[in-house]
Amino acid sequence: MHAYLIMAHNQFDLLNKLLRALDYHENDIFIHVDKKSGVINEQAIIKGVKKSSVYFVTRNTVVWGHYSQIECELQLFDAALRHGSYDYIHLISGVDFPLKSQHDIHEFFDKNKGKEFVHFEGKVSGEDMEKIQCLFPLQKYIGNRKKDTSFLYCIQRAFVWLQRVLKADRHKKDTTVFYKGANWVSITGEFARYLVDKKDKIRKCYKMSMCCDEIFLQTELMNSPFKDNLYDKSFNNDYRMCMRMIDWNRGGPYIFRTEDFDELISGGMMFARKFSADVDSEVVDMLLKYDLEDEKED
Repeated sequence: MHAYLIMAHNQFDLLNKLLRALDYHENDIFIHVDKKSGVINEQAIIKGVKKSSVYFVTRNTVVWGHYSQIECELQLFDAALRHGSYDYIHLISGVDFPLKSQHDIHEFFDKNKGKEFVHFEGKVSGEDMEKIQCLFPLQKYIGNRKKDTSFLYCIQRAFVWLQRVLKADRHKKDTTVFYKGANWVSITGEFARYLVDKKDKIRKCYKMSMCCDEIFLQTELMNSPFKDNLYDKSFNNDYRMCMRMIDWNRGGPYIFRTEDFDELISGGMMFARKFSADVDSEVVDMLLKYDLEDEKED
């Protein structure tokens, strides 16, 4: 069995198509919808799901760069583990999409059973260390608002500057080596349990940090026995480590379009991000049709 954990906050028509692509008798699906999204119709979202069980977790407000990102991920891991035992748990967003049929995805992970599919940029260094060492108490109210229009952002940067001048480091006695990578992963149920069991330690380490949803999981993995189970140990910023097609060269990240269809299905990846119905909804329809037709052939 596999569990899909989805962090969603908008694009609900796209989410509905994503759920149809994930609908498979060996999948359970857990969804967190950002509380900022307002009232939602859960039944309308899952109307196309026939084979999978779908569970909505308690909704919370998730803010870019804030600890609430980590909290949401751990909440989803915990919800899945409380429900059952899974060979693999896939963390994706509501604007991701599978590039293979579910039969092929399960077959791929069966062949690589026990491997952890986690992306790494490498060790945290330079300015990124500031995100861990310093306190960012206003991040909950700032999010990803433009820097030049946020008064609170200026106050927070001044506070961080003061910490830097005073050489403040809340982890100065900690010998942990920190690592960074994408937060979208496919991990074993065993490693997910390891993370959930350490949620109090994780909270203590990263509360009031900045953008550490891209740090905590990689760091916990590399400071655990699970590091020996990495699917790809090249540490060269290759998204093949997590089997996701993500393009930062053309965007932040790039939104895939119809003209990218052949590249998407021939790239050998299991998933891709990201997509937008506002930019190009046709490519999602093409992928859904491709996945479902491939499913029938299997």
